[in-house]
Amino acid sequence: MQVTESAQYLTPRQMLALRDRISSHSNSIKLIVVFLPAVFYFVVLSKYALNYPVADDFNAIVQFLNEYRCSDLQHKTILLFSQHNEHRILLSRIIYVLYDTLPGNINLRTIIYIGNIQLLVSFAVFLYFIYRLLGTRWFWPGFISSLCFFDLSNWEIAYSPMGSVANYSVIMLFFLAAFCYSLAGKYPLILALVFQILAFFSLGSGLIACVALVMFNLLNGQWTKVIWSGLTTAVSAVFYFHNFSLMGSAALTLSLSKTILFFARYMSGHFAFYDLSTQWVPVVIGFMILFLVVLLLPFSRKFRLEHNSSFFVATLLCCLGSSLLTSIFRSAISPIPSYRYLIFAHLIFSVLAVFFFLKFTTKKFDHVQFAIVYVLIINYLVNIHVGVTCYESTRRWILSAQVQHPDVEGAKREMARACNLGIYCWPHDHGR
Repeated sequence: MQVTESAQYLTPRQMLALRDRISSHSNSIKLIVVFLPAVFYFVVLSKYALNYPVADDFNAIVQFLNEYRCSDLQHKTILLFSQHNEHRILLSRIIYVLYDTLPGNINLRTIIYIGNIQLLVSFAVFLYFIYRLLGTRWFWPGFISSLCFFDLSNWEIAYSPMGSVANYSVIMLFFLAAFCYSLAGKYPLILALVFQILAFFSLGSGLIACVALVMFNLLNGQWTKVIWSGLTTAVSAVFYFHNFSLMGSAALTLSLSKTILFFARYMSGHFAFYDLSTQWVPVVIGFMILFLVVLLLPFSRKFRLEHNSSFFVATLLCCLGSSLLTSIFRSAISPIPSYRYLIFAHLIFSVLAVFFFLKFTTKKFDHVQFAIVYVLIINYLVNIHVGVTCYESTRRWILSAQVQHPDVEGAKREMARACNLGIYCWPHDHGR
């Protein structure tokens, strides 16, 4: 009774201040909950990350820095833009070079953390756009997206120095470019163009990301930005494919049926990727995911896009395009996608979660929303088991031999050279 009586004497301004304070505390708690999967992701990563090169790390990091250290300015520039397999990995190489300028040898564990921090930045931008679209209803789609972004089935990217920096860089640069394009003014536009150029030259899927950025500006009706982003994409493509070589991919035999099955299985990656007993369960689930993409797109009957949803449509285009490009080439090597490709399947489901909460907001869907969140938490826990098991087995595999590379003698020579140059030496504890 005393609380009620005292509340009666609060002025309207005091009531608003009290409401804002309660709302602020509530949002702070929600933010903590939303970022809990990220905390767990990095705790697990810190347990298994090694200061030790594996496979592509010998070429993409150690050999590259050896050559960069001993080159003149012109050749250094060529090296930054040169191919790594079928990719150009500009931002990755800039990071390696900047790190190498610091005192002491490089530490590959630190590079792993740098690569995975890019995923954290990407999620923060994604959460920002969720809030712009859904306002006070941001929490549940934000929480589901966090479960998807920081799913431990991403372990194959996460544990790799080269893999984490390269694969997560395109996603981060795409999100940052979209964020800057969404702002008014000359300087955000310049930043957006810089991020877009870096995205194009930072992995093979950079082309898809840049096309999606053009679509983002087109959906927003920003015609000046459409022109700038379109020209940037076209000019970048000319330079990217100048003296470009398909390398091993040129010898692959591509198949439409294999591509379709691979792509469908890819789409099921957040749920049924691990069911190896039959290919049809993951394929069916993959087609169901694609059906949901069409069903949940936030267009009205007059084909008008829901306000502030253009970022998620562009993200969907980027992820689907990148997944399809991967499916075309990788299906010629294996019928099953590798774990390192699952991040785009997770991102696609994150977007679908946002579209679902945008479309179904009435109270009669509360029970459905609760059931969906419950199932996704269970799925997240299953994927934790898969990820931790793979982390553990991969760690044992890495530590089972001094060099995990097809060309053992060549890798040893590059390592000896790197140690003599003061770049990187074999860790005394074998990278533990």
